[in-house]
Amino acid sequence: MANVGLYSLPASTSAEFMEFSTIPPFKVYFNIDFTGKPKKKSKREKKSISLTEENFRRLNESYNALK
Repeated sequence: MANVGLYSLPASTSAEFMEFSTIPPFKVYFNIDFTGKPKKKSKREKKSISLTEENFRRLNESYNALK
């Protein structure tokens, strides 16, 4: 058992951990500027991929293939 703060966690293998894990649907973030002021991109925006019809189609196909 590993002590993490107030919790005592049993050591687990990757396979045991995956048994209790889930993958949620992909998220799409909408970033609409209502102020008209220029702003710096957040870390998430700098690492993000632009939403296009092709990217959305590919995300949808990937998620459906995993179901």
